[in-house]
Amino acid sequence: MQHGEEKGGFKDRDFPSMHSGVVIPRQEAEDETLIIRNAYLEHLLESARDAIVWAESDHRVIRVNKAFSRLFQYATEEALGKYVDDLIAPEEFYDQAREITRRVSEGETVRSETMRCRKDHSPVLVDLLVAPIMIGDRQVGVCATYRDLAERKRAEENRRSLEKQLLQAQKMEAVGALAAGVAHDFNNVLMGVQGNASLVLADLDETHPHYERLSNIEHYVGRGADLAKQLLGLARGGHHEVKSANMNDLINRSANLFIRTKKELSLRVDYQEDLWFVQVDPGQIEQALLNLYINAWQSMPGGGTLAVFTKNVVLDEDMSCSLNLASGRYVKCSIVDTGIGMDKNTRERIFEPFFTTKKMGRGTGLGLASVYGIIRNHGGVIKVESQVGKGTEFSIYLPASEYSILQPKDHAPEASKGSGTILLVDDEEMILQISAEILERMGYRVLAADSGEKAVRLFKCYCGAIDLVILDMIMPEMSGAEVFHRLRKVNPHPKVLLSSGYSLEEQARELLREGCVGFIQKPYSMSELSEKVKDAIGKGQ
Repeated sequence: MQHGEEKGGFKDRDFPSMHSGVVIPRQEAEDETLIIRNAYLEHLLESARDAIVWAESDHRVIRVNKAFSRLFQYATEEALGKYVDDLIAPEEFYDQAREITRRVSEGETVRSETMRCRKDHSPVLVDLLVAPIMIGDRQVGVCATYRDLAERKRAEENRRSLEKQLLQAQKMEAVGALAAGVAHDFNNVLMGVQGNASLVLADLDETHPHYERLSNIEHYVGRGADLAKQLLGLARGGHHEVKSANMNDLINRSANLFIRTKKELSLRVDYQEDLWFVQVDPGQIEQALLNLYINAWQSMPGGGTLAVFTKNVVLDEDMSCSLNLASGRYVKCSIVDTGIGMDKNTRERIFEPFFTTKKMGRGTGLGLASVYGIIRNHGGVIKVESQVGKGTEFSIYLPASEYSILQPKDHAPEASKGSGTILLVDDEEMILQISAEILERMGYRVLAADSGEKAVRLFKCYCGAIDLVILDMIMPEMSGAEVFHRLRKVNPHPKVLLSSGYSLEEQARELLREGCVGFIQKPYSMSELSEKVKDAIGKGQ
């Protein structure tokens, strides 16, 4: 049989199709295939996210999908038989629409970003694709697809916003790690200055001519320690001594203290009653608030109004995504000024470390950067809205807590002398010498170790006699954590007071959970050390 005969014979025979075991004649099989193809096409049309119009060659509508009805607000029966341009082309874009119609009638496929309007005449920006439907050389219809660009632009803006937040977070994490290292070494230096000043002051009467100068040195050490705290505020885990607090109380106390010194400003407050509690370090949060008040004051050189608001908010998925937070309950605090405001470039850089709009020597550029770090370290976020000439609003979101507030002690215990043997461990010779002398002045016997290995050896030799170990967290060769674990092999329950130039971070928290009895941050005064040592030795007795 010739090839052509085989081909022709195939065409002439019935088209075999198995359906329930029955051979279906060719015409019925073709009809069934057409029905299936139409079903696929119908599904494709109605499941499309883009608005689709099928029209005759003169652009009279013969079919629209559900997405078209959603986007342009026309029911199917309202659109059928209408000219598509008459239906959705705005008057000012009508000439452009007619030009697209002309080009498509000549067989051209046209794509354009243009404006169309809904049934209620509201505008909608669309990506339009119009193509002729051809059978051979004959145009039998038109297919037009409309993609809502507003949704795409919103998604793109959200994506750019999240990328920007991620880059900012990565930048702050890197700078925070550097700042934490600088602050740690700075606090060690301050500890030497503080310790020497405290020892000399302890031997002087208040009438001594050098007493005031030494007191000033302690004051300046405190200012240096505050600067180190700002640096630590940039660092991950910078907050410490977390407790339940009411932001109304923290804001009310700090704002009223600040406003008393700024007679050119007026204060306006609006506190929500029954404000949810938050888990924060009050000192760190008050420091952040003070930096925001100072920033507001500096933006109002001729005076103005400082307004502070608090509010309970519940963030849904959309809102939490825009803020880069988990959804849930938050306390929102807003600090608003009537100052000069900021332009876009300043707003985008306002939280960068060492960025400042002040003249040389007038600012460090750490104030708002430390605010950013403090709030992020508390699981929150800070946002800024500002316009030139219209003031600025900083909004802080902090996670709400279920815990209630513990009542504070009536007064702090006074520093006092004590007795017992203390193993002092620190790799800094200056700190080891000064701290040992301070402790001896208080009445304690001191064993000093400048390394982890020496500390373990001394602990083994004097295990039964040692009442407390004051252990530096950061040491070369053997860290404070390693030393603690080695001590526990000698005595399962050693009394260990952790010490560090860093603030209380996660590793220290873990050691406290494992059994360490306290934490003291450098630089510390004689009275602070006395109180911490007395409390640590007293635990468990």
